[in-house]
Amino acid sequence: MKKYLKTVISILIYAFLSAILLSCGGSGGGGGSSSSSTPTTSTPEPSNTVPISGNVAAPNGSISSELSANRPQAELLARSTGLTRSIDAEVTRPGASAVGAGVTINLIEIDSSGNQVGEVIATTTTDRSGNYTLYAPSGFTAASKYVVQAVDSNVSMQSFVTSTTVNVDPYTQATVILITNSTASAGTNITAVSLADIAAVQETVLQHSADVSTSSTSATQLTSDLRQVVANNAESTNIVASIANPGGLTGTVTDNTGPVPTPVANVQIKVMTFGNLVTQANIRTDAAGGYTVHVPAGDYIIGAINDTTTSMAASQWWTSGVGGTKSVFAAEKVTVGTTTVTKDFSLSAGGRISGTVTARDTTGEALPGIVITLRDFTSAQSLMGIRTLPGGTYSLNVSPGAYYLSFRSNTLNPYATASYNSALPGGGFNRSEAERLSITEGASISASIGLNAGYKIEGIVSDPVSGPVAGISVRFYDSTGAFVEGMPTGINGGYRIWLQPGTYDMKTRGQIASNLDVTSASLTQSFTAAVGQITGVLLDAYNNPVSQAYVSLWDNTGSSPTYNNLGHEVSDGDGSFTVYTISPTTSVFLLSQIDTGKEIGSSIYLNKVQLLSGTAVAAPAEGSTTELGTINLPAGAILSGTVTKGGLPAGNKLLQVRTTGKGSNSRFLYMRTMSDGSYSTSLPVNTTYKRVCVYDLGTSCPSTGSGSGTGTTYAFFDNVVTGAEGTTTTQNFAY
Repeated sequence: MKKYLKTVISILIYAFLSAILLSCGGSGGGGGSSSSSTPTTSTPEPSNTVPISGNVAAPNGSISSELSANRPQAELLARSTGLTRSIDAEVTRPGASAVGAGVTINLIEIDSSGNQVGEVIATTTTDRSGNYTLYAPSGFTAASKYVVQAVDSNVSMQSFVTSTTVNVDPYTQATVILITNSTASAGTNITAVSLADIAAVQETVLQHSADVSTSSTSATQLTSDLRQVVANNAESTNIVASIANPGGLTGTVTDNTGPVPTPVANVQIKVMTFGNLVTQANIRTDAAGGYTVHVPAGDYIIGAINDTTTSMAASQWWTSGVGGTKSVFAAEKVTVGTTTVTKDFSLSAGGRISGTVTARDTTGEALPGIVITLRDFTSAQSLMGIRTLPGGTYSLNVSPGAYYLSFRSNTLNPYATASYNSALPGGGFNRSEAERLSITEGASISASIGLNAGYKIEGIVSDPVSGPVAGISVRFYDSTGAFVEGMPTGINGGYRIWLQPGTYDMKTRGQIASNLDVTSASLTQSFTAAVGQITGVLLDAYNNPVSQAYVSLWDNTGSSPTYNNLGHEVSDGDGSFTVYTISPTTSVFLLSQIDTGKEIGSSIYLNKVQLLSGTAVAAPAEGSTTELGTINLPAGAILSGTVTKGGLPAGNKLLQVRTTGKGSNSRFLYMRTMSDGSYSTSLPVNTTYKRVCVYDLGTSCPSTGSGSGTGTTYAFFDNVVTGAEGTTTTQNFAY
């Protein structure tokens, strides 16, 4: 697997997309494989025909499970040592190498179910390097109803004809099956599928190359494995299914940074559900910057994610105002019915973050499929995400601002999740160790990272009645209690993540697994308890939905509650939330914490600013739901500042806000400082907080003294006052 995955196969995606753009523009395509050859037949090129060329690759250089008898052993030996293997096959096909001579190549038409229509249009065979050229009739043009089929020992692979260069391998075969299954299920004619739709599904399949074992012994097995990982990923499944819908969005993307707006090709158009922000569809812009993407009727947000290297214009989420927004949570709702809605993007000036993700060991292996999340540095709010390409590379153009990057490793490659920090080999363990990346217009930052070898935690989240729980967040915290990473479960309720050696806590669906030791070995941790649910909708003081609020539950059980944090969920775009409890908790406090810079005050249910005096919510019985209805949060003001210790920025320190008194029983909320010592949170307006303190992990903030104070492990200020709505109170700490 490492031999193939370390190659830089991102060329395939861009070559594939570029070929599509040429064919869509009517230029006719041309070219051929990187190792061109004449047809294996002796027939010269007929006049007025359309040549189609490509390469065929499969595991072990064989489409069938057994090596074909029509290939000389000398040739097979030479190919196995790489003496005659096509460079194109080596670069573009993880887990597959070029087949040899004598594989039958057919150009055929298919129907919406993938069945052949009519006779073979053209045919030839491969040469010894797996290359072929066949000749389609005069006037032939690329379309979704045509495929090139490679047949050997009654086993076949197919690839859609999207240009005059058509490579065939298990990845293209998986794409054909996924698309035809989708069109057949929806009753959609295959001709309604655009070449850009095909490219989107092909790119989705390629992004899962590191989720399957590429040591498969047959093309059939590798194709099946690819289809299975796509089917278990909700967002990938949505991308495949969406192409069969009649309605959708269309528009153009232009770079508005120069004197004249220019179209931007290959920008990723991402459509996500408005409520829970799940990717519904993906497509890339054509040479004219245009796009059309299909989705079911519903409410969405739409983004133009500029991950190209041809334009430094900033990615944005669509809003009706000029310039859009960099935050997925500030995007406007777009309603789609059964027709097409037009939404154009005019991208403003930005900067670029790019790099390569590799293994930090002697292999230096390129790591594809790593999920890179761009987060606001101060609030840790997730703004957008991409995956590393098959060569481990990535590029993202963003608006000016301060960010950090997290690299989530959940493929089969055993390298550990980390936050980017150039000073820490292998990256930081947690959010508080992430490096601040300051982007200015026109600036380019290289943020390559070598991930440490790690250990795996995997398992299933399920309910004893309803079975697997899909799309639920599983969150990981290190031994200091700092947040490391979170991820959603798959359609089968499963999750997998590689972490740096250490001890971790996990929280999901109201359940906690503590002190999970992965210092020397991987482990399995499943969550199977029946839970109760508490639901509600958060609104601000003006009845607007509040998204991205951290809604956490605190245990109120016992005569002297310890106020243990039972976990949290994040409110959706429409302000709705669902949090979970399990026995023996009898009552809980519910805290809605706003750390995203919004002018909305954090609050304990109902509009309280102290856990001790909060309104307790009876914990629902297992399998039942307590509905709290709408909850209005107060107007907010920002409290922010920096923390230094010994004159240096103090990251990963605890900051606690206390209200009616100076002791810990009067605590309202707490948070951690970032790597540069900064912090920011939103609090109710015009309120005096008796003590705001910062302290080292494993220690505590004192309840004595007055005014202000410092010690070897803490610093505090008393009577900190927030101002009017939208104002900022700055409070810096030094100890």
